[in-house]
Amino acid sequence: MYFDERPKSSRKDLYDMREKLEQLIAALNRKDPLIVIHGLRRIGKTSLLQTAMSEVEHGIIFDLRTLGTRAYSTKKDLVEIFESGINDFLSRKKTIRMKIIDVLKHVTGVQVEGIGVTFSWGGEEPLDIAGLFKKLDRWALSGKTNISIAFDEAQELRKVAGIGMDKILAHVYDYCKATSIILTGSAVGLLYDFLGEGDPESALYGRSKTEIRLKRLEPEEAEDFLRKGFKQTRKRVEDELIQDAVRKLDGITGWLTTFGATCLKKGVSASVIRNVMNEGSKLARREFENFLKGREVARKRYEGIISHLAKGPSTWSGIKAYLEVKEGKRLNDRKVTELIDALVKAGFVESIDDQYTISDPILAYSFE
Repeated sequence: MYFDERPKSSRKDLYDMREKLEQLIAALNRKDPLIVIHGLRRIGKTSLLQTAMSEVEHGIIFDLRTLGTRAYSTKKDLVEIFESGINDFLSRKKTIRMKIIDVLKHVTGVQVEGIGVTFSWGGEEPLDIAGLFKKLDRWALSGKTNISIAFDEAQELRKVAGIGMDKILAHVYDYCKATSIILTGSAVGLLYDFLGEGDPESALYGRSKTEIRLKRLEPEEAEDFLRKGFKQTRKRVEDELIQDAVRKLDGITGWLTTFGATCLKKGVSASVIRNVMNEGSKLARREFENFLKGREVARKRYEGIISHLAKGPSTWSGIKAYLEVKEGKRLNDRKVTELIDALVKAGFVESIDDQYTISDPILAYSFE
């Protein structure tokens, strides 16, 4: 059902993603070593990933989204995510679960607990992360199959202190021949920083990758999505309301899904759009607040840029002039560029035809 607000895991519930899904599954079947899925927040990356992983033989997902609420993360945080992802994988592999556990128990820092495993993050024998991936790869090779390992919102790996996940993934890329690595990211610029784009000193620099980009729906597609979603639930909705929802929520599938789901719960009315915008703005602002963690010195300037862009698109010069008027002093050009670039890399702002605009209409609404 299109209006299920949880990430989808079946292709029948995906709207207009058949081409992207087939592209992803084909890359996994080819054993492409590195696959990158990127796009705006709430555009459907997790749904695409979960659906593909449900159709391949062996897929593990590590959900890194919880790390996005912190300025910095520890090895303990990451190891707990790995433990959860591996145990979820084991729970879905009932017929071969004990064989996999028998392989994993030989990894330093892994303890067998019944039909699952626990990982150590400290002490004398912390989890050997590279060893974990190598053992899984050897298990896949011995069975003449392949394994897909996904990191959802992979830019968060940059925050983890003292591990160097870029080096570990470079090692997996080079030596684990039965393993495909999938990285998804909403903060596209930060994701590509992690991948070492333009940095020859980075561990992952120069590695070939298969890229899959998800875009927002065009207005006609967004209207079609809503009409088909309401048809699935036998709800009749006037075209005028659908068009108004698309104007205000743009082609971001997540917000359109929330609008449809809210109509099913509370009834179809124009007030639902405002309700979705009000509730959604709380989530969008919380995500922006997470971005500001560790950037407190420049908080007012980042907020100033978003407040300015909430009124409409602006050029670099327009943003600089606004900040200078607001602060009553001249600002260094390089500093202004750094501020804008940080917002673009984090996915809150995008550049279109030499003008900057807020990527998410709900974030813009929250600053009006």
